[in-house]
Amino acid sequence: MTTQLATATKSRRITLDKWQDKYKPINNTLSDNASWQDENGLGILYETYGEEQAFVFACDYHNVWTLVDGNNGGTYIINGRAFVNRIGYFITPLAWQDDEDFCVKVSS
Repeated sequence: MTTQLATATKSRRITLDKWQDKYKPINNTLSDNASWQDENGLGILYETYGEEQAFVFACDYHNVWTLVDGNNGGTYIINGRAFVNRIGYFITPLAWQDDEDFCVKVSS
């Protein structure tokens, strides 16, 4: 007989502004042309290939977020390193927790 442990996941929907204020994505210092600019005009999105992807994958998983295309339209930021429908990655100094599942709506 095997025992399965179930962990409750807290599904969180927060606004883009609240996400940016709380998690404060770091600047992409690997590229002069990084997209998605912060309030200072500095790029904060990391690419899904090459040196930038290697940097993202070297970061703690709990500090990585993925910008994705939604299945029914729109774009979203979700916690972790996603591969399907990914557009790019963000890295934040504040980590998300294992029991949290975020969905930040960016556009419809």
